[in-house]
Amino acid sequence: MSFRFQEKDKFWFNHQLLFYRDEKYNTTNSISVTVSTNTINFKDFSSPSLNILIQGEIKTHSLKLSFQDVFDLSLSCKEIFLNVDQIYEESRKKTFEIFRNYNFNRSLKIGFRYSSNTGERCVIIQIIYSNSDHNFIIIPFPVFISVFKIIENFSEKYIDLNFNFVNRILNTCILEEIKTLNTSIRSLPSFITDLKTNSNTPINIGNLDDNFYGLNFNEFIGREPPADAPSTKPAPVANLESFNTEDASVVMKDFNMFIDNEIENIEIPELKQIEESNFNIIKKEPIKTEIKSKLFDDFFHGDFSFVDTFFGNLMISSSPISHILNSLDSVINFDKNENLSLREKFLVGMDEDIFKTYIYVSTTNFQSILRSYLKSKKEIPENFELMTYKIPNKNEISTVNLELAYDFCVLMIVVKLANSAFRHRENHPEKNKSILYMALRLFFDPFIFPYFHEKNLDSVINVIFERFNYFHENGFFKSLYRELEWYNISEVSIFSEFKNMLKKLFSFIYSDDSFEKNNIEIIHNSLFENQNFKLPIKNTFSVEQIEKEIIPLEIHRILGFDLKDESVIKTIFNMDQNSNLEISKEVLKLYQKNLKRKTAVDENESYIIKFSKKFIHEIPKNKQIEYIEYLNETENDPIEFKTFPIKLEEIGDNILKGIYVWNFMRNEEIFKSYKDFYSEIDSIPFDRTMIISKIKYSEKENISVDDDEETSWFESV
Repeated sequence: MSFRFQEKDKFWFNHQLLFYRDEKYNTTNSISVTVSTNTINFKDFSSPSLNILIQGEIKTHSLKLSFQDVFDLSLSCKEIFLNVDQIYEESRKKTFEIFRNYNFNRSLKIGFRYSSNTGERCVIIQIIYSNSDHNFIIIPFPVFISVFKIIENFSEKYIDLNFNFVNRILNTCILEEIKTLNTSIRSLPSFITDLKTNSNTPINIGNLDDNFYGLNFNEFIGREPPADAPSTKPAPVANLESFNTEDASVVMKDFNMFIDNEIENIEIPELKQIEESNFNIIKKEPIKTEIKSKLFDDFFHGDFSFVDTFFGNLMISSSPISHILNSLDSVINFDKNENLSLREKFLVGMDEDIFKTYIYVSTTNFQSILRSYLKSKKEIPENFELMTYKIPNKNEISTVNLELAYDFCVLMIVVKLANSAFRHRENHPEKNKSILYMALRLFFDPFIFPYFHEKNLDSVINVIFERFNYFHENGFFKSLYRELEWYNISEVSIFSEFKNMLKKLFSFIYSDDSFEKNNIEIIHNSLFENQNFKLPIKNTFSVEQIEKEIIPLEIHRILGFDLKDESVIKTIFNMDQNSNLEISKEVLKLYQKNLKRKTAVDENESYIIKFSKKFIHEIPKNKQIEYIEYLNETENDPIEFKTFPIKLEEIGDNILKGIYVWNFMRNEEIFKSYKDFYSEIDSIPFDRTMIISKIKYSEKENISVDDDEETSWFESV
């Protein structure tokens, strides 16, 4: 049994009943069944719930079941066991599943199949948050029987479980208290002995006679008094010969009564004085170092709710980076030369060209993704490409720059952890902090990571964690934690994962040349060469032109608007249709001239290469050339994943689907034309998790997929 602190005065208790990791069917996932409850006063406990957790390589999916849910599930499972032979026989021809929707937006699906490899009965258990967010495990049928027995026992002996679980919790807590008390009692004699050893003042035991047992205190403890101790009159020695057994029993009886009734009334002035002085040394809480933050205290007024307000305003700003710099400058003072520009103050060592690139790439990416969501509900990405630049002279970095870097990093990690937790329960990108995290990554990477480059990363991590811990304890994130609580997410999950997430982030950024490869200029150049962006890295446009003219046109070009249509351009800039265009001719020329698209010289270029080039941005930049070269070597043959140069997890969704069709759905109909190949990719119902699992499994087992089987994806197990 274990418990964890969720919030002030609230304790959660959890006990694991079953754990199984799949190593037989190569899903590499595990399943846990636990029972849990919570209390705020150890008198009133919440109703126990049964929890099913499926843990994958990336994240864990969980389902919390009440008594009513478990009872309903047990009835369904019992029906299965009554007709288990018939169900498995029919499963060869059609799908047989239990599907239950619990916890509003969470579902449980249990499918029954034969393994095509071993012929054994197996069960697929799947927890579904949404169409694109779910996880599964395949277990042998005997393991499922164990799961069912737990479900059945929970529903049939629920009342006994309540009492037994609570009793065990209380007994555990009492045992811990007894152990603590026992340790204290055992240490008391040595503590009293040390008191005399460490003090030159003789101790006078007020309520006990000075001639107790005819010994003074030093003789009683068997030690010689210190040489510099004040002289004391020896106490007369009692006549021990006259102290018979009967007298001893009377004394012991009186002593026992005294211990029972009067022990609390004993006063030892000297002991009390020493205890009070030691209390300040031993028991006194450590002094907390106050941490001042220009960002958290001054800019965000000590309250996370101001973070939401600031970034809400940033969403509707036409010049978000100028808005950021002006807002920071209005609150945060530097000890630098006041004649420095905002760029020179807040983005040390970033020259004019890099600054223009930063504005162009960050703002275009942010606003195009945001508008794609607003226009067609396209999902906000979970992760974003790192964007850095190198500071030429590190001596120009001020303490204010470093402090901002530390605190923006704290904010970024907290929001990332909150976003990861929210995404399982809330789809709206503003409520689940997806837009906030996107803004932090696309706009504030250059405020953070260049300042830690070539520094002692362990020291940086410790400083960032110390600052997070301070503002965590002082209530800065209080409003965020209330939002988490509303979705039944513990703030402990943020606190416990913070340092681990920070270490992972830094190990990625500052290793394997990632920092250098993700330079803003390299990113811009790649986007331009692949014709994703129109503005070249070397240009004569001003910052104002880029913000006011080029970025709006770039965003609408990405969204598919015809920029050769003058009426479209006037609409973009809110101009009267009868007025003249008030846009630079150079800018219009850039967006209205015909692009010279690269065309494939080789007419026999394979469909997978042609498709991959269309979505080449879904391949990591440092591996794009190697990926295309690998496909050229395979020609029209299926891909061999043992020699594949990229991890499947690093590939975007579209190319992943293309690879799946290319390898596992090969037939003459699909390969008649590129259009048919593309349509087949478009119609795939599987998400990336299913595709990766299937590719990994089929590669391990060297099995091919029969296209003609109209069965679900997991029937190949």
